[in-house]
Amino acid sequence: LDRDSNTHTVQLMASQAEADARAYIAQHALTDTVICHYRVKGEFWYGLLYGRYDSLASARAALAALPAAVRAGGGYVRRIAEIRDAVNAR
Repeated sequence: LDRDSNTHTVQLMASQAEADARAYIAQHALTDTVICHYRVKGEFWYGLLYGRYDSLASARAALAALPAAVRAGGGYVRRIAEIRDAVNAR
């Protein structure tokens, strides 16, 4: 997460088990992914991030272009700075 904090990414899923994120990558044959580890309300999570985009619009377009099976998981766009803050708060 050393990327420019003004950039965006797509979070495809989150799980309390890193193995779930790795299985999701394999199941959907994804590339350009990062798994980050962060804490929310006292619980640790692994978030699966997809791509890096210079604008909110380009991140939304990338999300819309993903296969239906991936979009069905409920991915959403996040700012890198927001994710970095969550990771650093562990």
